[in-house]
Amino acid sequence: MQLAALRRWYWIAIAIIVGAIIGLVRKAANGPIYGLNTSYGMQMTDQREFENALVSNYQGIPLFSNPVVYPHWTIDAAGKSQLVYVVGGNYWDGHTQENGLGRWDPRCFIAKTPYRPQIGVVEGNAPVVEEYPSVVQFLAALNRVYGIKYRYAWWAAYPVLSWVTGCLIVIGGIWPTLINLLAFGRFTRPPEVKPISLWNVHKPKTPEPAKTLSLDFGSTAESPETSAVVMAAADTVVSASPISKLTADPLAPAPQTPQSSTEFDAKPDDFYPTERRGSSQEPKQSKLSR
Repeated sequence: MQLAALRRWYWIAIAIIVGAIIGLVRKAANGPIYGLNTSYGMQMTDQREFENALVSNYQGIPLFSNPVVYPHWTIDAAGKSQLVYVVGGNYWDGHTQENGLGRWDPRCFIAKTPYRPQIGVVEGNAPVVEEYPSVVQFLAALNRVYGIKYRYAWWAAYPVLSWVTGCLIVIGGIWPTLINLLAFGRFTRPPEVKPISLWNVHKPKTPEPAKTLSLDFGSTAESPETSAVVMAAADTVVSASPISKLTADPLAPAPQTPQSSTEFDAKPDDFYPTERRGSSQEPKQSKLSR
């Protein structure tokens, strides 16, 4: 099937299915965050080390660089759903490469809510904040004071909804528009002739065969009253059709076909007979009369 033959609502349905599948897979893959080795990288368990790495640098690069905050729903010890924030990035743990440059490896830190920092952040004359609603507000304070740049992965909070929305925009919106431009030279499909609807068309009824009266005169199980009714009906049917009478008039003789006066004869060398000229019956009679 050609891509141009698919209508836009087909692409919307495909986008919803693809987005839901990818979102569920991502949600299942990012579900377990227990242990030191997670899908976001090796976990840092020391909160003070994590915060000092954010504000310290090596070779002009923060020890914990490119922080990205991922909202993540997990199950706590009581079996309830709990929202935590996973801060992923690259961390320099003091190891260097062969050329002497620093080596940054993937690391992450799991921050609970509310977030109570280990290092104080002083913003002007404001007092030190001892507690933030989440680590996102703490990173925002570090950005204002130290210029630490970070990103917030808002799409990770609801992966299924985020992927479905993204697929609807790309697969259900942009993709069919590009196909229409390439196939028809316009943003939308050209109008099509609607087929004739057969919704209200009824099938003609088949005429019922004519009912015939069947008379069974040989049945001996009928009562005398039934036999009388049957015989009366038979007399009615017989009397309804008139019987033509035979005539005893003598047959009239058939009319004779007039004979032609033309005579035919064949010579020895003729293939078929030819008309004899000058030898008709009338001239012979005229000669005899003379």
